Amino acid sequence: RKGGTGHWGGDRKQTTVWDIPKPQKSETGHSTQKPVECMKRPIENNSSPGQAVYEPFSGSGTTIIACEMTGRHCYAIELNPAYVDVAVKRWQEFTGQQAVLEGDGRTFAEVDSERTKADPDASEVAAGQSRQAANQ
Repeated sequence: RKGGTGHWGGDRKQTTVWDIPKPQKSETGHSTQKPVECMKRPIENNSSPGQAVYEPFSGSGTTIIACEMTGRHCYAIELNPAYVDVAVKRWQEFTGQQAVLEGDGRTFAEVDSERTKADPDASEVAAGQSRQAANQ
């Protein structure tokens, strides 16, 4: 925006160093899972409720959860199918809702079940990918 200024929704008392406790154990198995507060603060400081937040590296879904907590719409991308599953399950657990595939209305549970029927080893492969990715 030529001549414009960025949006700042936070107070002016914040410092540039944040002291955010890390959860004792990773709840998702993702090797670099961040505390939700690490994403919540910049989201609140730089957007307003109802606005969109873009997350190009979704991982375990921390930004998705922060957006849910702050009333933002999250557009997230993740290439690793195992982490997509982790993020979807995490979102479902947090919201109490069922994720639905926009293209045809199937729930995540239905998609997961169909994948397992098509390839009985699929759930084991996905679990192995999650473990492998977490160990990297």
